[in-house]
Amino acid sequence: VKEIWGNGTIIDSTTNFRLTEGGLYLHFTLEKEGLDTLSAIQILSKLLHCPTKDFCFAGIKDANARTFQRVSLWKGEPEKVKSVLATHPRLKAYSFTKARYQIRLGAHWGNQFIVKVRRLPINISDAKKRFSSLYSELEQTQFVIPNFFGFQRFGNTRFITHIVGYYI
Repeated sequence: VKEIWGNGTIIDSTTNFRLTEGGLYLHFTLEKEGLDTLSAIQILSKLLHCPTKDFCFAGIKDANARTFQRVSLWKGEPEKVKSVLATHPRLKAYSFTKARYQIRLGAHWGNQFIVKVRRLPINISDAKKRFSSLYSELEQTQFVIPNFFGFQRFGNTRFITHIVGYYI
């Protein structure tokens, strides 16, 4: 999963941001795998000895994916972030810049997904027909998929929150 910013920039390990304004916020691209965004931020918080409230990001990314997203850190230092993540197996950081503002929730335009389909319980011919039908439906909506209303969005403290989210 890669974030897409308003100017069309797709965030990945090769995206290079060049903010020249300076400031007290460190912006960087966070790559993570096997961790949701909040868990990744908690790990960073512990490794960097700073509160989680010092971190900001545009959206929560799922744990069941390799994701790239921009993160801001109040008074963060690139070398310190690089150092603590140098040997971390599931977290990496790239493209460090300084800015006068924090990244805000919802600041990105959307997400780009690459979906891998494995071990289908149907034969290839039926799968191709289903995919073709789904692709036609997506074309009609210009590939805009509505937001997910589930545990990721509404938590799992009460087991009906995903149902509440659906009705919202």
